[in-house]
Amino acid sequence: MKFYIGYHSDTHVSKFVIKGIATTKEQAKKINQELSDKLNKFEFIQDARFRKPSDKPQTTLRYIIMSENQYQEYLKIKKAKSLAKRKLTISKKTPEQKKKTYILCPHCHAHSKLLFSEMGGLQTRKCKNGHQFEYDKWIGDRLASIMIFGNSLKAAEFIIKNPIEFK
Repeated sequence: MKFYIGYHSDTHVSKFVIKGIATTKEQAKKINQELSDKLNKFEFIQDARFRKPSDKPQTTLRYIIMSENQYQEYLKIKKAKSLAKRKLTISKKTPEQKKKTYILCPHCHAHSKLLFSEMGGLQTRKCKNGHQFEYDKWIGDRLASIMIFGNSLKAAEFIIKNPIEFK
């Protein structure tokens, strides 16, 4: 049986960070003691100029030991929570928000993926057939306002050169 030694991290995503794995309970306790001692020494003020006479190094155990069954149960609970959160987020979206936008290759009209993006919204993309091209996301997002207030011929030219698919 495996034993996982770690701690709960509550930064922006709650997760169990594994610091060590052991095969026996005694080995897990030993690893926990070693890791805790290192952390306790690190947090103890090493410089005597700033240390108060009452300061003493900590001797507490800092990590949690989980058996394999407990860890699997933890993973199941975490997966169920993330699935519930995802379902809640999707249920709040309108049908228009649920639609996905695919940017197609101007050469062969195949789906493309983003290689990298620059600050102004200029994207370098590559289609499934290997063609590499650039797409200006800033103009693509504001195409309706360009058609209404700007030059509609340039907007139509952009649509022809940069096909988009909605699903």
